[in-house]
Amino acid sequence: MQVRHIFGASTSSSKETRDEPKEEVDHFITKLGHIARRDIPIHYDSWKPVRSHESIIPKASKTLGRMYVFENIDTIDTDWTIRKFQKAWKEYKHELFKKYVKDQPPSFVREHPKQGIPLQDWRQFVDNCNSEKFKVNGFSVLFHESVAKVEMAKEKGVPVSSITRLDQYMHNHKRKNGEHQDPELVEKLNDYTALHPESRETSVNDALTKVVNEYIGKECDLRGGWPLRVVARGIVQDINPNTEFGNRRLEEGNFKVHVNVVYDGGAVLPLPHDDWRSKLGEVAQGSVIWPKELLML
Repeated sequence: MQVRHIFGASTSSSKETRDEPKEEVDHFITKLGHIARRDIPIHYDSWKPVRSHESIIPKASKTLGRMYVFENIDTIDTDWTIRKFQKAWKEYKHELFKKYVKDQPPSFVREHPKQGIPLQDWRQFVDNCNSEKFKVNGFSVLFHESVAKVEMAKEKGVPVSSITRLDQYMHNHKRKNGEHQDPELVEKLNDYTALHPESRETSVNDALTKVVNEYIGKECDLRGGWPLRVVARGIVQDINPNTEFGNRRLEEGNFKVHVNVVYDGGAVLPLPHDDWRSKLGEVAQGSVIWPKELLML
């Protein structure tokens, strides 16, 4: 994939080359996030030692760079990329804490690492999460979430108590420019909750489950390669962004699809779920993670 602006690299002044397609930017950020989860150790209690380490960030940046062809490589904004790595790393640690460590007995959690994380790294991470320093920072995270809810209420001109989990879900899944990551899903959620307002009050999954069920079991064509073309046909199995498959999570905007027919075995998997299969032909009839925007449903 050829990327012009994502790393901050400059190009010609024509509008066509100035405006990087948001699909490429989204794909880039997704790849960066996966690399941060896999290659930046979680046992560090702050970003400073990660940033100063002689090989962690250079190695992650090199891995990312191998996935793209950059123009004007000498002008790349490495500071921007490092900030993105930092954000992805911190979000991953916060996610692990909330899902596996929070309100759990430390002695038990320490001995049950999440798949793919070395035991010693996991133990140190759990110890960090239970330190006084982390507890203070934890309160600041909760405070930040409360502030976000207050800000949402202020923007809408409604009481804070009226901001539901569904409101927060839709707010949290916006791009920086204010656009929703999945406008089609948001439209369907709005239509459903207009008919069933009670689904806003309980759990985000109530509305989401009803809306997304139409995708499950649906046949689709998978597009890939360059130029973009149909490379396989399959059936949608799962669209929950928190679903884990192989050594990665689906994440927002990606579907788990069972491939029935492969048209181009040499097509590269956009989101490999293990370390030994990188092409469709190596999966044959099996499951893959595929960006929704590349599916023809």
